[in-house]
Order: sequence, then C-alpha cells, then structure tokens
Amino acid sequence: MLKDLKTSGQILLDQRSNHLTQQLFKNTGAYVFFNPKLLAQLQTYFTAGSQAILATDAEVATATNITVVDEPTDLTEFTTFYQQQSATQLAFICYAKHSAYLDGVPNKQQFATFLVTYGNTQVSRKPG
Repeated sequence: MLKDLKTSGQILLDQRSNHLTQQLFKNTGAYVFFNPKLLAQLQTYFTAGSQAILATDAEVATATNITVVDEPTDLTEFTTFYQQQSATQLAFICYAKHSAYLDGVPNKQQFATFLVTYGNTQVSRKPG
C-alpha cells in the first residue's frame, strides 16, 4: 500500500537560478527581496494574489509561503529575516547578478596577482 509522507516543520525548497523568468513567479505567495532595485525591476512578473516585499518589511512575519528571490549583502541581514519569518514553506531562488561559478579557474596572470597580494605563500616546484 502506498502512503503519503507527512513532513513536520518547515518545508525548504531549492529553486536556485541565475536567470529570472516570469515562470519562476507563477506561484502565489510572498516574494522576498534584499535588493530594492531588483524588486522594482520585477514588478511586472508577479501574479494576482502574490506580493513582492523587502526582507525588512513587517509582512515577512505573517507570510505562510515565502520565496527568497535574491541574496543578502551579508549574513546578519539573512539571519534577521530568517528569525522574523514563520512560513510553512520557504523556497530559495537566490539570484545573483554575478556568478562566481561561471568565472572558472584563474589564468596565470590572475593567479600571480593573487600570490603577490596574499604573500607569505610558500610555493615549491617539483624538479623535472
């Protein structure tokens, strides 16, 4: 016999994306932003019944379905938001305008600059 699983506590969803499309905002709920400029840019993406709010807004405390759209500038900003919210479902898009993942491995010049900048680094070379 097949039984449904019931979760206890908050549901956390990973919806990370490096492209913000209207499809990401089709569900009804509160979309939380740390960057007010990004919130203003995406005003046309939200469906009826959804609300776009800043992480510092009072509505965070009463929202039951929250999607975090972007990243905070520091961890204390996120900690404050997380302590205020009491959502049953919390999803994370975590959009970042610049992705470190896409930067790749540094070239020889970038690596040399890093070594000079952060001196006191012991580099040994294999003979051969």
